[in-house]
Amino acid sequence: MILGIDLDGVLTETLQGNRFNNLYNKTRIEKNNNIKYKIANKVMKTYFNIKWRNWEKIKIKESEIPEILDQIINKYSIKINIITSSFGKEEYIRSWLKENKINYNELVFSNPTDKYKYCDILIDDRIENIIPAVKNNKFGILYSNDEIEKRIELSKDEEKRMFVIRSFKYLEDVLRNINMIIYK
Repeated sequence: MILGIDLDGVLTETLQGNRFNNLYNKTRIEKNNNIKYKIANKVMKTYFNIKWRNWEKIKIKESEIPEILDQIINKYSIKINIITSSFGKEEYIRSWLKENKINYNELVFSNPTDKYKYCDILIDDRIENIIPAVKNNKFGILYSNDEIEKRIELSKDEEKRMFVIRSFKYLEDVLRNINMIIYK
């Protein structure tokens, strides 16, 4: 089994603040207008380059994450891929992962909606990245403190493969549920 974990917003606090959220939402809205999207995307790329250049200042989302992941790796023989669509430089991201003692097998750069292709279970903070995983017979774990605002059109089988956690301390419970579904 491969557990894919998103970087920005799940492991890190790189997405904190209204400035980024406004920029991110504007980029998504402008996607239909090619010129505005390219401009917004370039601004977002600049934001991540600046943020990751100062990788030492980026905080881990939950201090217990390294220990929790180590326990899960040992208990479930799971491989971990860090899957990101970040514009941060790879060397800075690897330095941050090492500094924060995050054990992983691969660092994968991917389009957001293709992250599921690199794992069996995807943890992401964006519902639009979880849905493709669930729709493609994978498991999706939405890492969020928010309630899911809108009803998502999923079949009953797809609904069984989607989970929500507010903290990594609940991850092992979800993995137990996934194991029960797989080995039923």
